[in-house]
Amino acid sequence: MILTKDYYWIVSNPSLVTEGTLLSITEGTQLQFYTGEPGDPYAENIHPFIQVAGSLQIQGTPDDPVEIFTSINWNEYPIQIRQILGGYSAIQYAKVINPIIGHQGEIFSG
Repeated sequence: MILTKDYYWIVSNPSLVTEGTLLSITEGTQLQFYTGEPGDPYAENIHPFIQVAGSLQIQGTPDDPVEIFTSINWNEYPIQIRQILGGYSAIQYAKVINPIIGHQGEIFSG
């Protein structure tokens, strides 16, 4: 699957890149985590993340980086990209707000 800047992408639930699958995110793509209002009594309390068992390739450029961020009402929440054993992730030229990126069980933030 290829995510491009032709669309605005929203990750509203936990998402899995399955073994043997490649998720490619190209230059200029915007990827928003979370939707709705925090504390909304009618909304589910779901914290989205991407778990990588296959391959994740985030490839921006210096002039057109990939942008990964939270919904405006969720600014203090993290962007989580989890790689499990056997998964592969490569991130180049991306702006990520509040990142938590790493192996499941060994998650690194920066």
